[in-house]
Amino acid sequence: MSDLTLYPADIAAMSIGQLAALPPEQKAEISRHLDEALAWLKQARAKFDAALDAAYGEQARAARQQAVNSGRRTSTRVPTPTSLLSATRPPISSARRRTMLMPRPVPP
Repeated sequence: MSDLTLYPADIAAMSIGQLAALPPEQKAEISRHLDEALAWLKQARAKFDAALDAAYGEQARAARQQAVNSGRRTSTRVPTPTSLLSATRPPISSARRRTMLMPRPVPP
């Protein structure tokens, strides 16, 4: 395929443009390697979870669930429409009249 071997850290450090510029064969090779790595990680995770379950039972399940929930919960809070409103004191119409009658600084 290619004389250049890219390691996961190399791929993570590359920009999207750099990855897009790689030859098609190299992109296919990287895709295969990433798929293999994902499969290996899933298998390792399942094995490790089973070991935790054997060692700690329900306590391990609760700890795993807490770890999953603590880092992945995101939400977007939109402010209510009235919270974005602000009152102008004095009202803009009277402020405009006062400014025209008594401008500061006084024009030359």
